[in-house]
Amino acid sequence: MVSHSPPAASPLDRGLRLFADVRPGEGLTAVLLALNIFLLLTAYYVLKPVREALILGQGSAELKSYMSAGMVIVLAVVVPL
Repeated sequence: MVSHSPPAASPLDRGLRLFADVRPGEGLTAVLLALNIFLLLTAYYVLKPVREALILGQGSAELKSYMSAGMVIVLAVVVPL
């Protein structure tokens, strides 16, 4: 019978265990996922003001409100799919 022992926890795993339930071998994946979310949110917060400035530069505040409503309708269809 072969017994498999769990992998030893790395220093990264032990450090992350202070904040969350991180099992041995999951530390790098947890850091990469956190970095991914950070980059996505950063890109969103950079692009949102640029998008609004482009809309307001080409039209009026009324157009901006119509564009926002249009995005809500498109996302209401796309997200469930």
